[in-house]
Parts: sequence; C-alpha cells; structure tokens
Amino acid sequence: MASCALMSTAFAATPAGPGTAPVAQGTQALQVAQATQAAQPPPALQRTQPAPTPAGRWTLMRPRPAPWADTTTTAGRDAAVARLSGAAVVFHADRVEGPSPLACANARYVFTAVPPEGLFQGSLPKPAARAAARLGLTAARVPTLRVECDAGVFDLHLSEPVRALFGLDGVVWTLRHDGPPDRSALAAAQWLMLTHFAHDMAFTPASVALKRRWLSPELARAIRAWQMRPAPADEPPAINGDPFTDTQEYPAAFRLGAPRRDGRVTVVPVLLEGPGLARRVDLRMSRIDLRWRLDDVVYEDGGTLRTLLAGDRAPAPGTRR
Repeated sequence: MASCALMSTAFAATPAGPGTAPVAQGTQALQVAQATQAAQPPPALQRTQPAPTPAGRWTLMRPRPAPWADTTTTAGRDAAVARLSGAAVVFHADRVEGPSPLACANARYVFTAVPPEGLFQGSLPKPAARAAARLGLTAARVPTLRVECDAGVFDLHLSEPVRALFGLDGVVWTLRHDGPPDRSALAAAQWLMLTHFAHDMAFTPASVALKRRWLSPELARAIRAWQMRPAPADEPPAINGDPFTDTQEYPAAFRLGAPRRDGRVTVVPVLLEGPGLARRVDLRMSRIDLRWRLDDVVYEDGGTLRTLLAGDRAPAPGTRR
C-alpha cells in the first residue's frame, strides 16, 4: 500500500469480531466498500486538540448496482445516481460537506478493519469474500474509515489508498481522493498502524514483514536480531505481546493525535482504545531516503521499543512480562 491523503490528524481501527460498532440503517448508512534520543513519557492528549480530518476533496464516481440490490425495480435509484454523480465531498474537522445524505454535523473520524462478512452492513451475498473481491476488496479485513456524525455512522471501505467504496440505496459508489498522495510523517504512521490493525498483530517475523516498508533500517535490524535470539526456557520473553501498541490484549481501535517535531524526528501520538483499555504510544518517525519511517515507539512509562529490543530495561505491564 502506498501512503495516502486519507487523514490529516487522526483515526481509529476496530478488528473484526464482537464489539464492532453498529452502523446506521437506510439512506443515512453510508458504507464504504472502503542514534535514538532519550525518550520522555508521552504527555496526555488534551480534548481541545484539533479533531481528525480526512484530508482534501473527494469525488463521488462510478456508481454500479450493489450485489444485494433488487434488480427488478430502480424506482428513485436513477434520479439519485444523476444527483450524486461527480459530487464533491469535503471532510472538515467537525462536519462533512457534500450532498445529502453525506452532509452532516458533529463529525468524528475513526478507522475499522472489517471482514468480508461485515462489509456493507453484512449485505454481501454469500460467499462474502468472493462478492467483496469482485468489488476490488480482497483483504481478509478491509481497512475502513468510519465517520460518526449527526446523520448516522458512515463506513468507507478502502479498495486502495486513494479510493473507497460505500453502499447507498442499492448502489455501490466509489469515493476518489482528488490530488496527490500525502507523503507526510502522519500519513506514513497512519498506514503503518492501519496495516498493523488489519493483519495479525502478534510479534512474529511474518507480521513484522508486512510493516517493514515503514520501519527504519536500524529498527528492522534490531527487531530481526531480537527475534533470532533463543527464547528463555524457564521464563516468558521480555516482549510477550504486541510492542507496537504495548498490549497483550490487542486494542480494538486507535486514533492519531496531532504530530509534533522533536529535532529531526516527527512524533505521532497514537491513542489506543478497547474494552477496559485506554493507552497511548508515541511513534517516532524519521525521514530516510525521502520516506518517513518508524524509528522507535515510546511507551507511557517512558520506556521504548529500542531499549526493550536491546534488553536494557526490565519487563513491565503490557507487552512486557
């Protein structure tokens, strides 16, 4: 996946399974077939920070009959297609600007990772994975931007970084981002975490390989060296969970806070959420070979992934035994 201009300040993700937030029904249910510096404990995020905003202008295009639609009648459907085709959608910090029913106030943006059976509110015909693949959604858990606002909960399922699919009144629409891809540190952190949440979050070589393009060479080497060490026979390893989120019970959701500069590093806060979980990690992103890459993760207690990999600190709660 390439970096994309999907979010400018934050997002959340929910893995498949119990606890997935319900999506509104009817025309209001917009669905998307869519050398390390000394670390300090991350400061608490303030509620007054700018709200997350999907970046840029998006255009509605390529309407097609939904796989679940009643093909015997098109009453009202043709008129809706004519009205919405080519319409612009702009995501502001607190509202969505666009045609009805997309326009809404008090917007909040989160990310989810949805299995094929849950796409389009579970409307795909069985086998859902095959129906999803015909729409271009081939991931086992599809990255999805969830927009929560006064009009309802709208899901945008990402078929690729700058395109999303959503279903509305028996029609599947493509929402295309206008403009060049976002190559910022925030975008890189976003897609690193989105890839992490959409796949196995266990700390295994296979899982790390999926994220390698977003890791600095130094961090990738440190992880590889740690994973090659013989595991202790009489005690659990120092990393016993997911060191990218500092959890053993994987989080259900996350949001990205406003990035800040720290010398040549850009720090991107990640707020992790789940049943009984509210935690934060800071991603330290460095620009290497014209791309932003993760160079370290800072935990709430001031510990870091780099020191954990080097074996320089005692394990603590979370990923650390």
